[in-house]
Amino acid sequence: AKIAKHYEIVFALSIDGSKESHDKYRKDAYGNGSYDKAVKELEILSNEGAKPLISTVLTNHSIKDAKSIMALAKKFGIKDVMIKPLLGDTVTFLEKSISVEQYAKKAVKSAMQYFEEAEKIGIKKYPINAKTESFVQGCFVSGNPDIDCSCAMYKKQIAVWPDAKGTITLCEKMKDTTIGNTETTTKELIKNKNELVEKLKLRLPEFNEKCKDCGEFKEICSGGCACSARCCSPKDDLMDIDPLSCAYSKKLHKLLEIKKLK
Repeated sequence: AKIAKHYEIVFALSIDGSKESHDKYRKDAYGNGSYDKAVKELEILSNEGAKPLISTVLTNHSIKDAKSIMALAKKFGIKDVMIKPLLGDTVTFLEKSISVEQYAKKAVKSAMQYFEEAEKIGIKKYPINAKTESFVQGCFVSGNPDIDCSCAMYKKQIAVWPDAKGTITLCEKMKDTTIGNTETTTKELIKNKNELVEKLKLRLPEFNEKCKDCGEFKEICSGGCACSARCCSPKDDLMDIDPLSCAYSKKLHKLLEIKKLK
């Protein structure tokens, strides 16, 4: 925690709603719920002056837990809470009884409740919220780091894998985004990362031919998750459209747009 504070490393701790909701899916290597451990880590980091954030995935259980998460954020002085939908085939795997479209509708309604609860404790700077507000006001500029909510792998994110070589990738879910390992020089890592990012940028809506019919919305859409797109793609292609993020983002931006115009 002290090292994290010194080097300004941000830890995103996955806490999906209440203890009951979180422990439903988030289990440790022994099959036990991990909620208590995650909260303890949150407490340690906060007490040491580091700046952790809470990352909440909207499952069919955590979808109703906005107040529980924001109470936790308030208790430990957390200033950032990420609210994320399920990705890829996890919708059909975890939420077997509903379609992607039905899940997106429920998730968006829940996200709005999370935003409202967050504002009550002073958390207002959600990237997706700021992006929509900027777009409504006519001052959105694609690529502005203050409002762009594109995947972090296009920015500073890297992931180190716990394998023999210490493989380093852009995404913790996709090993084929490898840019080196722990023995690769910083200069080489940066070069490899920049080259790979240039290729992956082609899946973003402003460059993607598959998004041409989305009109002005594609200017503020981040193209969803490459890993999610691959999971849903019949060709296992990460350059495909991510159907869940597409449905979720359209519905959420529409509601936020209406809210900002009122």
